[in-house]
Amino acid sequence: MPAWGAEVPAITWLAHARLLRALLNSSTAGSLSKAAFEGALDAALSPPANVLRVLDPRPYTADAARLSVAQRIPLMPAEMLVVAIRNGAWVNVHLKNFADSWGRIVEDTGAAIRVYGPSDLDSRP
Repeated sequence: MPAWGAEVPAITWLAHARLLRALLNSSTAGSLSKAAFEGALDAALSPPANVLRVLDPRPYTADAARLSVAQRIPLMPAEMLVVAIRNGAWVNVHLKNFADSWGRIVEDTGAAIRVYGPSDLDSRP
């Protein structure tokens, strides 16, 4: 994403596992797997450090579980939000996966949320 500049995106373990699951199951035509390029699975299995970082879940798991219960949100967004809050980072999310309550959760924490729509993602070279 051009908006990220030189920043290397980092994803949580759960998001990485879901990415791999989507790429491994070619029988389902989800928005991710149907747009995957040749070699996407290999790249996702072992992403180059300058392209994508997969975070170790251990420092975040307990707080993510607590946030999930306290806010009544699924574990995946709870994990993303905890990581962002702890690191004062951005959560980059597609509009169809965004929940309005997330903004309230990160308010005054140093974290922020960027929501992307389809037109933001369709600007491929």
